[in-house]
This record gives sequence, structure tokens and C-alpha cells, in this order.
Amino acid sequence: MPPSIPRLALPLIALAACACSGGPGSRDAGTDGTDDAAEVCQPGSGETLDLLGWWGTRAWVQVEMVTSPEGIVRMCPDPHPGIALLTLVINLHTQSGDRIDYEFVVCEIGMPTVTASLAPCSEEEFLNVNLELGPHLMAYIPSQEFHGHAEIGGTQPCSAYTSDTLDITYGYDPSVVASDEPLPGWDVECGGSTPEACVNDWGSVIDEDGDGHPGVSLQVTTDPVDTIQGQAYTTWRTNPHMHGQVWSSTLIQGDLSPTMEYDVVGSGADLQGIPMDEATVKRNIPRFLIPTTGSTYKMVRVDGEHGSQDLDADGNSIVTCEELMEHLEVLE
Repeated sequence: MPPSIPRLALPLIALAACACSGGPGSRDAGTDGTDDAAEVCQPGSGETLDLLGWWGTRAWVQVEMVTSPEGIVRMCPDPHPGIALLTLVINLHTQSGDRIDYEFVVCEIGMPTVTASLAPCSEEEFLNVNLELGPHLMAYIPSQEFHGHAEIGGTQPCSAYTSDTLDITYGYDPSVVASDEPLPGWDVECGGSTPEACVNDWGSVIDEDGDGHPGVSLQVTTDPVDTIQGQAYTTWRTNPHMHGQVWSSTLIQGDLSPTMEYDVVGSGADLQGIPMDEATVKRNIPRFLIPTTGSTYKMVRVDGEHGSQDLDADGNSIVTCEELMEHLEVLE
């Protein structure tokens, strides 16, 4: 890259990688949700909890972006702190004793803007690099349904709420690669040039967003000039674990223990018209570190029951991502 462009400001998306900018994934972190979560639940209403129904959910995930020691990109500062967003619609549909089974879909993945540099951080010139969900992936995410269950500690307000991990995966078959195994990814030390030779567990990688490329695609563009453009093809997973309190039949909130990771399985990006190979892309996309504390979540009932706001605009007894995203103020 020419020395006249020493600094990069990277809005990264968690994809499924990574981080998002533009479209539904571009929403800035804004409030981190800690004010509500820091309040003390008051078990004074005497109501018997009724939790079955539709819930809009937002998680504020504390993240740190770190620079690969083999890359030419430098985080400024390194690590670079920020807040990632996950927005979900959760249907708590069945309760048996203290167990509640649920289904959920991911509506939005958003990451903070971080600043990186190809030169010392004191340099003044910079380039905005926008890495966002590709259009096929943006359309696909709300259609993918995941399942899980939670345990509640009682029938009165302020009872404990603990979910199992919300295993969210994209770009590979999770029945082949276990949650404690490394993601399929390109080996930067591989002497070959094909994914069959260089990607571990290549057989598990799928074109999940249906765009004709392996994994799920992230789109990269730059401004004010088109220095870097194209796509990175990735695998991605996060499995947040919720633990908090049921404040009422319309509000659940607390802390989050998340993981968030991605890996590169292919490249369709170029630098000033010159193709970037997979190892180069992987070396220059920042990695995630997830602090063990500081992440929070908030679940708000959105089906009209118990005095909650009813976001089921079409009256079909289902709250969709589209309906929730039009009323994000309910999660503030």
C-alpha cells in the first residue's frame, strides 16, 4: 500500500464474522445497557411470572480488537476496546417446571468502529475501510432459526434466569465441528494454494448464504478512494450464555458470558486491483478478545401480553425481525 495512506479506520463486523457497517448491521453500539443491568430488582409486585411468548432481545458484548503479530495493520490502541451488538427475537414457547424451551433468530450483528494504522499511530492521514455483511448474508441471517433452553429459579419477580449457550454458527456444519474445536480456517503456513489443502475441516464448510462462495461473505470497501475492495469468505460462531433475573413477566436482564470468533476460508478481495490471497487477508483482519466481564443483555416482551408493546403488526401471532427492527426503542 502506498506510504501516503498510513492509517485505516475499520468498522469491522462480527461476522460472521466480524463486524458490520451499513444496513441493518451498521447500528453503532450506542448505550451499552449497563445502566439498567446495574439496577437492583425489587420483588414487590407479587405477580406470578408468565414468560411464554415473544421477546425482543439485545446483547451488548464487550470486545477488544487485537492486531495479528504477522500483519501490517496495527490497532490504535492495541487492543482496541468497543461494544458489539447482537439483536435477537426469542420465542419462549414451552415450559416444564423450571425449564423453558425457546427458538430464536438473529436480526442484527453490529460491531464498533476501530482505528488501525499501517504506520505509527501518530500519523494523520487515514482511510476508512468498511467491512460489512454481504447482501446475501444480510438477507439470510433472519431466516436461520436456532434452539435452546433456559432455567428459571422460581415463579416470583427477581427469580434467577440462566440460559444454556445460544450457539450461533454460520458458514460451516456445526454437527461436524464441535463447539470446542477450532473453526474451519485457512492455515497461513500452508504450502498449498487450494482450500482442500489449506483449510482444516474443509469438508464441513458450506456456502450458507447461497452466494456461490465458501462460508459466509463479508464485503469490504474503502473511502475516500477504492484502495481495498471485494469480499472475505469466512466461518463464524458465538455462543453467549445469559445469567440474570426475571424482573417481571415483561422484562429479563442481566450479564452475558459470550465468545465470538471467526476464521477466513477464502478471499475475493484485492488491494489496488491486485488480488489478496487468503493468508494475507487472515493476517490483516484483527482478532477478537472477549473480556470475561462487562457484557450485558436485555429481554423485553413484545407480543402485547401483560401490558407490553405489541409488535406483531400483521396479527399472525409471530414477531419477526422486521417488526422488531422497526421499533428498536423498546430495547433502549
